[in-house]
Amino acid sequence: TGTGKELAPYNEDWWYVRAASIARKMYLKPGSGVGRLRHIYGGNRNRGVRREHHYKGAGKNIREILQSLEKADIVMRYNDKRNRSLNGLLPEGDKKLFVRVVSPNGQRSLNEVAKEVFAQLLTKTSA
Repeated sequence: TGTGKELAPYNEDWWYVRAASIARKMYLKPGSGVGRLRHIYGGNRNRGVRREHHYKGAGKNIREILQSLEKADIVMRYNDKRNRSLNGLLPEGDKKLFVRVVSPNGQRSLNEVAKEVFAQLLTKTSA
């Protein structure tokens, strides 16, 4: 999705696939914001005979997915009380100004999904 795309996604479940992809990106690169994710999910646009340029992905989709991941307790803000790395020293300020990181419950659930996928891959290759 974005200005660099000519067509809408073909997959009916593209929203859930993108949400899982964003959760994984947040797990691998904590602190990635909407701007970084827009760049990651963007791409080159075909401009006819002119050179291609990189166009960013749609930001509204990424923002809404991040907000829904926060509601699902997979992602949290950095200054959240659940952040164990802060040792009780929470930075002060507006919550919206802090980056998002994967919550402990989110890490647990993402690890469980990764284990299940890995087990399925092992059974497919051994069979």
